[in-house]
Amino acid sequence: IDCEECPQTIFFTRSLYFLMQTIFTIGYGDSVVPSKSSVEMALGCVFMVFGVVAYAMTIANMTSVLANLDVVNMQFRHEMDTVSHWMAFRSLPIQLKQQISTFFSYLSRSQHGVLDEKLLGELPPRLRTELA
Repeated sequence: IDCEECPQTIFFTRSLYFLMQTIFTIGYGDSVVPSKSSVEMALGCVFMVFGVVAYAMTIANMTSVLANLDVVNMQFRHEMDTVSHWMAFRSLPIQLKQQISTFFSYLSRSQHGVLDEKLLGELPPRLRTELA
């Protein structure tokens, strides 16, 4: 940073501005610091941070939207979570939990992910007897 006669606070602020511009790839480190005013450079740094955070949040939200496009699998995962919580609440034996989970996975695959609220009623009689 070319500022040999500058007070130390301005030199530090200019250096910080240059560093943030380079790290956030806003200026690739080749731009000139716009002002000798510490306040302007500090505000520039604050706006750069806000810009980077907003950009990161936008990318994260877009990624989340794209990841959740597969609604059938998302619904199946939600239903399996519900069944898992229910089985944990009922304190079912591990082997029975595995059988129920295997059944629901098979049902989802065979019916292309269609699960309704009557799902528990569709358990085979042997599993229903073990639940009682």
